[in-house]
Amino acid sequence: MKVYVDNLQLQRFKVIRILCDFFFVLFVFFFVLLFQRDLIAMVQEAWSHGQTKNNALVTAIVISALLLVVKKLVSMVFRLRGMWEMVSFLPSFMLLSFATDVNIRTMSYSLGKWIWIGIATLGVVLFVAWLDSGARQKTKMPMANMLWPNFLIYTLSAVLCVAFTNHNAAEHMELAAFRYANAGRYEKVARVGERSLETTPALTALRNVACVRNGDSGNKLFAYPQPYGSNGLLVNRFINQTEAYGAPVFYKMTGTEAYGGETAMAYCSRLYKQNDNAFSRDLYIASLLLDRRIETFAREFPPQVLGDTLAPVHYREAWLLYYDLYPSTEYTYHDAELEPAYAEYKSIMNNRRLQPVANSNTRYLRFGKTYWHYFYTDGKL
Repeated sequence: MKVYVDNLQLQRFKVIRILCDFFFVLFVFFFVLLFQRDLIAMVQEAWSHGQTKNNALVTAIVISALLLVVKKLVSMVFRLRGMWEMVSFLPSFMLLSFATDVNIRTMSYSLGKWIWIGIATLGVVLFVAWLDSGARQKTKMPMANMLWPNFLIYTLSAVLCVAFTNHNAAEHMELAAFRYANAGRYEKVARVGERSLETTPALTALRNVACVRNGDSGNKLFAYPQPYGSNGLLVNRFINQTEAYGAPVFYKMTGTEAYGGETAMAYCSRLYKQNDNAFSRDLYIASLLLDRRIETFAREFPPQVLGDTLAPVHYREAWLLYYDLYPSTEYTYHDAELEPAYAEYKSIMNNRRLQPVANSNTRYLRFGKTYWHYFYTDGKL
């Protein structure tokens, strides 16, 4: 009877091992494929000096297999099984988190932190291996009593893996925007992070220029956070250390590189003077609006030139604002569609009965995607 019990327990160990392997591989596969896809691709390009190209699916499969091999080696050395099966995965979780905890600007790792995490991980594995006596392995234990410790360890390990990795949402959106831009999918670039208030200088520039390239800047430019003014139309040439996720991708979108030390406004102005096309014109207009130069905008692009009330909404908002701030006896701009909304915005802005924070929040919720709100708040939320 004793042999029958031991064999039954061994079968339970096998089932638990298969379940743990499956859920670990599932986590790693989707973690790499969906969450850290661009960061891993960037690291691969940097380390290979641009000699290799990343395939997200193949990368996810290879990393999953390698980390499973690491787990098997740990399991062979420390003989962890049953209720402690998932402890064998701790070094694999740690290696995955370490590999994706990279600073995308310097391509460096915080080794001091990871030395201590590695020591702590090894200590936990050694302690559990000591705790897991041989006598327990021969004792019949219900499956449920062995499953729930593994489930808890798996959940905690997954949470810690994500917590210690690079999970900066704005940086991940930036890398995704670079990937789409490199593939020429500018409509996708313009949609990256469209519901988020977080951004980076590079993400803002990629998204803004993609918007211009798509012909949507006059209607959608101020639907995104714009904290950088016209600087949000130019990517720093030293932003990242790889071509697929760096300035070359941006200049591929615009068609012309910036001179050393050239400001975004000067860059957009030069493109407009050198190229007689809608892209250069709209890029230059975007730079004027972002720097709140509505006098220059109204002078160089009056309503009659861009279609009056048929022009894109942000241009009409800027004209309405300009002729309100600088009334002219020669010409007065009227827009029956936008004038009531602009009057409401000014009414809320001048309402002294509202506390400053409440006033700002009310205007943002009601008019946060208008040029008026950007102009009066200087792009601050």
